[in-house]
Amino acid sequence: LTSDPAAEAEIAIIRSYSLAAVTASDPNSFEAKGTLYDATAPDVDPVADGDTKAMDRLGLATVVEAHDLHPSAGIRRRLTGGETDAHRLRARMQILPDQDADAILREGLDVHFVASDRVTIVEHTGFIFPNSLLGSEAVEAAYEPAGIIDAFGYRLQLEATGDYVGQRYRVRGHRDQESAVRHLMENTSAAESGRKTNVIVISVEDSSNYRAAETANALAKNYIRRSVQIGRQKAERTLGFIGRQLTEQLAALEKVEAEVADLQSTHPETISLPDSAKAIIDQLTALELERTQRELARTVLEQALVYLDAGDFEALARLGHETPNLLALGYIQELATLESESLRLDRTDVLGYKQLLQAEHLRLRVLVESSELEIERLESGLKAVADGDADAIARFAAGSPGAADGVDLAAYFTSLAQLDAEIARMRGTVTPQNLALLALDTSRTELIGTITAQVNGALAGSRTTLAGYRALHADYTESIAQWPAQERGTIDRAVGTLRSRVRATLSAQVSGLSDAITSVGAKIMELDARLGALPQSQLALAGATRDHSTRTEIVAFLLKSEQEAQITAAATSAAAVLIDPAIPPAQRSSPRVTLFTALGAFLGLLLGCACAIARNAMQASLHTEAEVERASGLPVLGTVPDFERGRTRIKGVKKGARVLPMRDDPNGAQAEAYRSIRASLRQAMHGEEALKTLACTSCVMGEGKTVTNADLAIVFAKAGRKVLLVDCDLRKPQIHNLFSVERSPGIGDVLEGGAAWRDCVQVTDNEHLDILPAGKTSSSPGELLAGERAFEVVEELKASYDLIVFDLPPAVVVADVANFASNLDALLLVYRSGKVPGRLLTGAVNKLRQADVNVLGVIINAAYVSRALGRYGYGYGYKYGEQEA
Repeated sequence: LTSDPAAEAEIAIIRSYSLAAVTASDPNSFEAKGTLYDATAPDVDPVADGDTKAMDRLGLATVVEAHDLHPSAGIRRRLTGGETDAHRLRARMQILPDQDADAILREGLDVHFVASDRVTIVEHTGFIFPNSLLGSEAVEAAYEPAGIIDAFGYRLQLEATGDYVGQRYRVRGHRDQESAVRHLMENTSAAESGRKTNVIVISVEDSSNYRAAETANALAKNYIRRSVQIGRQKAERTLGFIGRQLTEQLAALEKVEAEVADLQSTHPETISLPDSAKAIIDQLTALELERTQRELARTVLEQALVYLDAGDFEALARLGHETPNLLALGYIQELATLESESLRLDRTDVLGYKQLLQAEHLRLRVLVESSELEIERLESGLKAVADGDADAIARFAAGSPGAADGVDLAAYFTSLAQLDAEIARMRGTVTPQNLALLALDTSRTELIGTITAQVNGALAGSRTTLAGYRALHADYTESIAQWPAQERGTIDRAVGTLRSRVRATLSAQVSGLSDAITSVGAKIMELDARLGALPQSQLALAGATRDHSTRTEIVAFLLKSEQEAQITAAATSAAAVLIDPAIPPAQRSSPRVTLFTALGAFLGLLLGCACAIARNAMQASLHTEAEVERASGLPVLGTVPDFERGRTRIKGVKKGARVLPMRDDPNGAQAEAYRSIRASLRQAMHGEEALKTLACTSCVMGEGKTVTNADLAIVFAKAGRKVLLVDCDLRKPQIHNLFSVERSPGIGDVLEGGAAWRDCVQVTDNEHLDILPAGKTSSSPGELLAGERAFEVVEELKASYDLIVFDLPPAVVVADVANFASNLDALLLVYRSGKVPGRLLTGAVNKLRQADVNVLGVIINAAYVSRALGRYGYGYGYKYGEQEA
């Protein structure tokens, strides 16, 4: 900028709707340019030819996007090592008159240059997978620069330059001119390059590097032209008034001169007037000149009132010294200053007070968050003390404040730890009724009460402090929000007051000039009357001479005023000069493919980890043997790998198929796991003879307890023991489906109908394994399993088989499992890895132990073994059907 007004006001003009509208508007005609880019020379003067109305109109309602500039094409070029060709398509796209604007394409058209003089046009469907030219509706046409092509309800005018053959372009139009203007405003930014540098940088974002540079340059040049227009408005309006007056006066002067010449030739005896008449004529000439001068001054003041009412204080200030009142001129300049100050309010680099407010606001927010964390810590510590959680108390004691902070909690926790250590030592050597031990317990109870009171006091103090911090933070938040509004309100009130004063001053001057003009007119009428008292022979010549003299003086004054106004208009310079014009950028500013790909991968990884952690936290499921043992309090007797996923997947097995690994894949990892479980059971029971009845249950359905029972029955049968597999899951039996036998008759018929169990037993392909299916019942399965008949049948079965394996319902879902399982030699819990929350496993174990069930351990089922972890087991082979030791 060459001078004031301030940068903020000019930035507002650069980003104004009117400047964007003229820049985005269509030119009068679409002309072929023959170049890739309309370059703008450095230090160009857009108004050097004196024409400030010839604006740069770019026709931005039509948008052209080259396919090879799209990010997907850039990625392909990087992978293939290709380069971007220099090419460009300019286009004008208009809806045909007979087309419905709402029914035509919204995504635009793809224009493909198949040759230098041929184009193919199709509907646009995307950049990554563009509409194929084969098999889709297409319009083929001859191409010539700026020629007209009608396709799909549009009329296109195209001009391609550079290496355009083989290129594809998307051509689309905004919904209307208003949308194009709004789009340009949203993608245009202007800012001062530095504090008080008075250098403004204009930035434009566009999908075409050439169009972005042309748009930035067009905005700069149009802004300069417009600033000159604003500067010349006053001179042009004054020139218009003077020109109209001068035309009228010249015409009147010519007429009067002719009239004087005619009178002098017709009446030579009256060729001269007396001195008294000449004096009157001189006075009339002076009065007419004064009236014209006052009318011109009134015109200037009326123009100033128009600027004032429109709020155009900058244009008002440009009236300068020609405003015929120094007081009004001072008011006007102050208005311009206040307007610029109002625009500065949003700039943080000059608002030191606002920065202090923001710094204090940030400090208070940190204090609020710190107080909230301290309250949470004290509450968790209070809960730990109340629950007697030794680990939590130790963690709380490690972070407790010292005496310097007002409460010596650390000393209390040290005393508590010493008491706990002394009590633990004495309990190992003395009886519970020992007086010294009882005294220590009493001291510990009193100390815990003291700690609780101290923590409660610290908690109350922290809450009070937090309330104070929050109140101060809210006050600063309100101050920051209201301060600019208060400042702007002060400025607005000052502007209103000054505007009223200027209006009153200018209106008074207009009124005074009007009165003066009326007074001068009255004097002119009086002198005209005196001039009319001359003799008749001199009267005509006196009137003509008076008009001639008056017109001559007025014309001379108007010619002088016109010359001054022309000089003023010619001397009006732009408020800015174009220092560095924009040039097409060589690289895309956004999106940066490498950065966004890396950032997307990183954020995707974070999101995936967050989802996995959240899912695991919600399920609280267990995966490792250590987690299962910690949750259940039982040893893990074996881990059965998943036969549907991972390296241990049984080939040919579909998800949901009825598979028994011991039967269908006896050499696989699952079979090896069941053999390991059999060995663990032998150790736990101190030999197989002590194990006559065995059952596997689970926490919930779907954990694989039925398959586990069946495979355990098979693995013991392969070892030579005579085994009976009994399906006691009377609600949802599955054993008959696994072995493809009839469901009835079965154990249900034995317990309810009195059928003989031997008549219900069904043999299998394994000579040592028989099956007693579920059968059918009409009464409650829970009552049948809890009845005396069930225990009698179990005793009868034990007399005929070496091992009876019972498939029981889930322990958590069905309440009657514990009653029946309490009479069995051993019960195993099947836990499906990663599926069931650990709390359910803990609850099932507690429930079974309360019923005095001999729960030997846990079998982890469906453990996932990744292919990256290598083989599972040792790979020992067995022949199917061969007896195992």
